[in-house]
Amino acid sequence: MKKTILFLSLIILITNVSAQDNRCSTIMSQKQKDWLDYYQRNEVLFKAKSGVKYIPIKAHIAHQVDSATIITIQDVLLSICDLNTAYDSANIQFYLIPTIDRIYNTTFYNTPTLNSWNTASIMGMHNVNNALNIYYVNYPGACGYYNSVNDAVVITKACILGHSLAHNVGHLFSLPHTFQGQSFADCSGNTVAPSNFEKMDGSNCYAVADKFCDTPPDYYDNSFCANYCHYRDADSVLITPDSTLVMSLSNCATRFSNEQIAAMNADLNSAGLHPQLNSLFTFNKVILSSTKPLSPDTLVYVTGNYIIFKWRKVANAEHYVINVDYGFDLITPTADTFFIYQGSDLNVGVAYRWRVKPIATGNLCENFSSTQAIFIASAYTGFESIINNKVEIRLFPNPVIKNKIATLLINSTVNNENIEIEIYNNLGERKAIEKRNLQQGENYWNFTFKDYPSGVYVMKVVGDNFNSQIKFIID
Repeated sequence: MKKTILFLSLIILITNVSAQDNRCSTIMSQKQKDWLDYYQRNEVLFKAKSGVKYIPIKAHIAHQVDSATIITIQDVLLSICDLNTAYDSANIQFYLIPTIDRIYNTTFYNTPTLNSWNTASIMGMHNVNNALNIYYVNYPGACGYYNSVNDAVVITKACILGHSLAHNVGHLFSLPHTFQGQSFADCSGNTVAPSNFEKMDGSNCYAVADKFCDTPPDYYDNSFCANYCHYRDADSVLITPDSTLVMSLSNCATRFSNEQIAAMNADLNSAGLHPQLNSLFTFNKVILSSTKPLSPDTLVYVTGNYIIFKWRKVANAEHYVINVDYGFDLITPTADTFFIYQGSDLNVGVAYRWRVKPIATGNLCENFSSTQAIFIASAYTGFESIINNKVEIRLFPNPVIKNKIATLLINSTVNNENIEIEIYNNLGERKAIEKRNLQQGENYWNFTFKDYPSGVYVMKVVGDNFNSQIKFIID
């Protein structure tokens, strides 16, 4: 029986989507229409609740299969910043669940339309409970939509910034377009609107269009900022749409009306409409400062699939976002000021720039740091040695490229220890010796084996409490 209901619901969506404006493909469900009608006729029964409501967001980023990331975590963060700005006056705020869902499906990435079985299937598999599910896609046919069947919002890359996400979340809260059911093509001012269109004097505002009386008549279902279209109502009065309203399709939209705000809060507080969004979680907005990359901090040669990123600590940060251009971006799982990357997203022989920014539940909007350069020399295949759980030693890349830089990493629990680093060839002949001072934590030293013949070598590292050696190849 449930499968039959789902099938019929999808058929309804399929038959109606073609009639939607190409900038917003939302179709209000009958349940939403019935609720809004009841609310607007019985508004006195809905008591407002004080305080800010906090809604968790689960972000799903769609990708083309075997393709570089086009939609970034920064895109997601900025869209939520814009969303919180738009809903601030409504006492509704949103926060990000820090684990980003990645969907590798080219069809969904490019055409996540309501009339697609693929869309319904993917949302059914990826939606999470107790959150507002938002899908970020590349779909060029619309800015986005609210999917009432799967109770999820879709937003496209071209419209990530601005009010489009706020607009479609408004649909989730049962708000219709300001021009609902009353758009027509002639905007010359020579045509008088039908009698069932909203009038400028407000005499029928409660019965037509969006049925909110503090949103003026709007007959234009396309983008506008200035009122360059001239419409006349049934009394031949020139109407003046409000291009600042988010539920219009204006490119200048910034706000919701008071009646729209009251309706959204009533919708959010109503049992059964969005029970997963009635969160008891609260957070405070926090101030964050920018951070600074510490290492890798110059154009150095690092292993392609073993990189330790380090940066300066920021007060109040709960996570950090690392971004490597044309490579990858990620949210660190903790507030630690380092992250060990092990993967295959970065290509050998390519120079990249990386940057980092702090985030917290109460602030996703801090700027990124300045960028730092790294050069990917080769994949890590070196030997490692851990002595008495006190010292970890790595040399990379391995094989070492002649006339290129190799990096020695010593991670120590001991502070201020003098060590010797010795290089031996495969005949046991010592070729070099250097003295260094070891500090607690990670110590990096670069070596260039400029005059060394190709072959097998041993690097011996000797300290007060350890004596270790690493075998490496110069190629």
